Amino acid sequence: MITRWHPHFPDTTEQEIPAHFLYYLGAPMTPNHPVSTGNIYATGRVWAAINLLLTYTTIAAAIDETQRRK
Repeated sequence: MITRWHPHFPDTTEQEIPAHFLYYLGAPMTPNHPVSTGNIYATGRVWAAINLLLTYTTIAAAIDETQRRK
């Protein structure tokens, strides 16, 4: 739990804050290949499982597989 942002976010100006949990999630996860949108519009809001976004080559394919799994 933290009560000051500054040690973790140096650009902040707040001195004290109500108690917050601060989680460290580890190294960033990135796919090892390019991921295109497929047939998804840029303004569309979609849902897909994170593991599928890291393995499929298109967002549309990840969405389809997410729906199939449901």
